Amino acid sequence: MTKWNLGCLGLKRFCTFTLLSLIIHCSNAWSEVYQWKDENGQVHFGDRPPTGQHSDNISSQLDHINISTDLSSPELMLKHAEQKEAKQNEKRQKLIDQQKKMPSLSEVCINARNYLSKIEGRVVFTDEQGKEMKVSEQERKNEVIKLKKIIRQKCH
Repeated sequence: MTKWNLGCLGLKRFCTFTLLSLIIHCSNAWSEVYQWKDENGQVHFGDRPPTGQHSDNISSQLDHINISTDLSSPELMLKHAEQKEAKQNEKRQKLIDQQKKMPSLSEVCINARNYLSKIEGRVVFTDEQGKEMKVSEQERKNEVIKLKKIIRQKCH
């Protein structure tokens, strides 16, 4: 073999060794985490599911910092903190949007009072298609009592 062939052979071995080392080292980044309860109600965690017991794969619910310790540099730590804060802000915004979609207390009170005024006397209940619904007098009275209680508690 020539010098050039020996050099390529050494480079191939080096690349193969490096690739295998990386695969073995990075396998921890793909590890899975399982959670289960034993017969005493004790919660357990592990990297393999137990045999003969139901377990949940909770890997996707965990923050990557719990699985990987590759935050050795300040830049990576800062990036991770920023990503975590962005996720929290996104969750917070979703909650705010949900609250905006919910009717206000005054709207709930107005709707409850309007509905109560409609069902306090003799009424015929209909569904969304306008078909008559069978509602007993006792069910109607229970609904009136329930509405009066809500109005008394929440509306001043």
